[in-house]
Amino acid sequence: MSKKEKGNNNLIAQIYGAMWASLILLFIPHKETWQATKKYAPDPTFIMVASIFFALILIFCYLIRSKFKSNELKLSHINYTIRTLWFSVGIAPLATLPLAIIYMLPR
Repeated sequence: MSKKEKGNNNLIAQIYGAMWASLILLFIPHKETWQATKKYAPDPTFIMVASIFFALILIFCYLIRSKFKSNELKLSHINYTIRTLWFSVGIAPLATLPLAIIYMLPR
């Protein structure tokens, strides 16, 4: 394996690591809410940081996608990452938001 291939594998691993880091940031509890009510509420600061991470990962994936040839496995990793981010940011909330509204209306 050449140095370039090892660098590309490292790049893919770093992208997946950044995705996991941003997902973990979404679940850090808000300290004051936890102390006052003992109920979980996510911290808005960490939600903003995680959202910025998601946007930067998406932009970065689009930028490096042009580096790979169309038949490379690494390109499929980048395409998978782009599809996953678009699904988690756009399609999944659009599908679940109406269900949440319907659930909350009678209450």
